[in-house]
Amino acid sequence: MDPELWKQRPLFALASLAPVLVGVVWMTLARELPPLARRPAVTGWLTWVLTRIAFAGLVWGVLGHAGVDQEAFFLPQARAALEGGWPYRDFDSAYAPWFAPLLALTLRLAGDVGPFALFVLADLVAWRAIAAAEGEGSEAAWGYVATPLTWYFTIRYGQDEALAAAALALAWWALRRGRGGLAGLALGLGFVVTKPLFALPALALVLGAAPRARWAMLAWGGAIAAAVYATFVRAGADVLQPLRLEGGSFGVGPTLWRVPVTWTGWDPGPLGWAPFALLAIVGLVWLVRRQADGAAHAAWQYGGFAALAPKCMPMYVAMWAPLLAVWTARDADARGWWVVYGALLPLAWALDSGPLQGLFGPLWQGIAVVGLTGIAALALWPLRRLAAAPAHD
Repeated sequence: MDPELWKQRPLFALASLAPVLVGVVWMTLARELPPLARRPAVTGWLTWVLTRIAFAGLVWGVLGHAGVDQEAFFLPQARAALEGGWPYRDFDSAYAPWFAPLLALTLRLAGDVGPFALFVLADLVAWRAIAAAEGEGSEAAWGYVATPLTWYFTIRYGQDEALAAAALALAWWALRRGRGGLAGLALGLGFVVTKPLFALPALALVLGAAPRARWAMLAWGGAIAAAVYATFVRAGADVLQPLRLEGGSFGVGPTLWRVPVTWTGWDPGPLGWAPFALLAIVGLVWLVRRQADGAAHAAWQYGGFAALAPKCMPMYVAMWAPLLAVWTARDADARGWWVVYGALLPLAWALDSGPLQGLFGPLWQGIAVVGLTGIAALALWPLRRLAAAPAHD
């Protein structure tokens, strides 16, 4: 969020959030429109084109927007890798080992637009994988393609989480076809090309698999991850660097930690992960005993993470989005939560903006604390739903 834009053209800055609300209305009503009601494939493709291609043309083309992370992280790392540099050794990186080399390839093929084009392509792969696994006209496929939680962060901010979504969705598709090894291959590749946080949604999928598939996933995924990381260690790269770079931001994002951080400045350090870790472990054990699938595991895990993790940026939801779309497709109340959460979470970026809080003063800070706390509390709803659901949900 550009504080100068909010100061000089506040109405225009406010309008940048309007696509989220328009998208939520479209998500709710589009499939009820007479021309689209019985044409799920047309509705899905129309939605993808409007929310990805047309929106990107407006934001990146007409308005000349450039994503902050594109300029600050993605392009510099891609250029460094293109020149032969190794992540963690020759330049800093908070991403997985193959992230920068992959972006370097896109840079060579398509120039500066390459990384962004890769993220949009990955989003398409994620949607098509969910559609193939659950059905073209399924609630899951629609829940993924239509929610602002996927397209808004990818297009408006040029974020990379679509890579993780693609790997997770492909793994889900493989599992639905009884291909545990192929699912592990997708997860292993996701782990080495996205970011360390990908381990959480990947774990949810592994825990929800049948025992035979689970071991195949661990074997194939683990082999890929071990081989790649061993190569980097032998090259003298500090493979733990991403954990240190990401571990220094406490109370960032719409989590329940916003209140103690904002009002007291309290930072418990690594102990701040304890509440999420405890809740995640309790849910893990309970859901395994209930023989819940990966989608249910992901819903519990994401709810706990979004509410209690010391750092949870709004765009992280896109990493879990394929499995959340599958889980919320199972009943109307869950779909309603997905719609409401999709409307509110993108607004958290404006509320959590340090420059905006400095620009508008204590009033904005107070609104931010209340709003971010409410969004964090809303993230816990899936846990309540799962606790009340029958076994195998």
